[in-house]
Amino acid sequence: MAKTSYIASAMKPEEVPVCTALDVGSYPLQYLEKVKSILGDIKSEELKRRVENTLGSFESGADGKLAQSSPYKLVVLQEILPKGKVIAFRPRLQIAKKGDPNFMNGFYVDFGLNLVSSSEDYKVNQIPSEALASDLKQTGIDLKDAKLIPYWALTKEVVEGSSTGLVFRLSNEGKDIAKDIILNTSDFEWNYQPSNSGLFRAYLNSSGNWYASDGNLADSNDCGRVVVETTGEASASQFEVLRKKSEELFARQTVERKNLADKLLR
Repeated sequence: MAKTSYIASAMKPEEVPVCTALDVGSYPLQYLEKVKSILGDIKSEELKRRVENTLGSFESGADGKLAQSSPYKLVVLQEILPKGKVIAFRPRLQIAKKGDPNFMNGFYVDFGLNLVSSSEDYKVNQIPSEALASDLKQTGIDLKDAKLIPYWALTKEVVEGSSTGLVFRLSNEGKDIAKDIILNTSDFEWNYQPSNSGLFRAYLNSSGNWYASDGNLADSNDCGRVVVETTGEASASQFEVLRKKSEELFARQTVERKNLADKLLR
């Protein structure tokens, strides 16, 4: 298996966004504190256990990166990320992966939700589908086409009837910018798409395939990594790391070519 890289530039002419896997830092502890505050507002013990199981925890991977990932976890994690960092969405992640095929090699990366509507009831994750669809309709979004929704436009709501104890809702900011940032799923190429209506997680898998068909919104394992995109001042230091790596690689290649030329001329 090729060596995994954890940072890649997703450059565009007008800006320099950078996608990077989060270092573990203090995020596991911060996340547990956030979950504790969510659970503290739930009166029903059974519902509290359900929500606690859904949100789980984050861990430190052997690589020093934040391990574990699921849609529900990422919506909560987004609330504690510093300004300038958001959970990476498909457009940026795709540019980063194209620029560096080894980026996040060997890990899965959740980047959004795929809402597939039909004239009939939602078949997969009915209650979360209906909740999110209701919010999208209120912003004037037509659901005739499947929609791809970034995590940074979402918040969570505790709901007794949900099997996970939670549903996704558009955040206040998400409602304001929904028409600009929620995309048609068909705008992108996918290796796997759902055959039913409902709500699905969209992710890049460990082999580099693009999935939009996983109906398990709470599943998480230690092969998951959290990738964020940063722009402006927040990305400057990361971009500097990339620049230095490129310069070091160029310098090594120059020396290697010179050594090879010297050998051939002897």
